[in-house]
Amino acid sequence: MVEGTSTGTKTKATGKCAWEAISNLGLGGSADATKGFSGFLTFFENAGYKNGVNLQALPYNWRLDFQDNDLKTRFPKVITEMYNNWGKKIVIYAHSFGNYQTVLNLSKMNQPDKDKMIARYMALGPPYAGAV
Repeated sequence: MVEGTSTGTKTKATGKCAWEAISNLGLGGSADATKGFSGFLTFFENAGYKNGVNLQALPYNWRLDFQDNDLKTRFPKVITEMYNNWGKKIVIYAHSFGNYQTVLNLSKMNQPDKDKMIARYMALGPPYAGAV
């Protein structure tokens, strides 16, 4: 299961701590814009997904260079565990800078594993053309 990246969540072995880590991130702007990602969990749970079972968040330290982040060790582990535990191909959603993390980690997976375990990758707001 996914672990959080903060001191308080690093040793928790549930997907819920990972959702807590990303749901409390603000999107900037007014106070109403805080907890901008909390709606994602509700959306997926309403669609029938179960947090910690077939739904996992994978937070990372966005302040670190995407090539030096510890996600490179957690990403393949989570993909393999999700596939083995659920028995279905994984759909990956990545937001903003997380797309660089995702593309880097997907490029390190061998093609047979990607074909076997990943159904699709959806890039949400990727900064591929830069940021403004």
